[in-house]
Amino acid sequence: MSEDQPEPGSQPPTSLVDLPGGFGVVLAVRLGILLAFVGLVDGIVVVSKRHVVDCSASTIVNSSNGNPKCFVHPHLANGIAIAVISVMLGILIWLCGFLGKTVVRDRPVPEG
Repeated sequence: MSEDQPEPGSQPPTSLVDLPGGFGVVLAVRLGILLAFVGLVDGIVVVSKRHVVDCSASTIVNSSNGNPKCFVHPHLANGIAIAVISVMLGILIWLCGFLGKTVVRDRPVPEG
């Protein structure tokens, strides 16, 4: 046999799932969890954004310096939705990765 050709039983992995020990599944889960965390941070940032508006006469604001300010959070619902969906997505990714690694680990190794 020449040095260029691999032996029949030692072919390189063709996908992430075929990497030894389910490493590809672990890598995909970590990437998914990282992206879900980014979505969570984005949702929190959207929730925290506020705008100053004029206070109406019926609004009672306790202000020590005599300059009352009122704030509105125009994207509060959107930010909460993004954060909740990101947390749920992270849990789903973790669960699928756990099940996927179990399947990959218990898969019989083909004899070459």
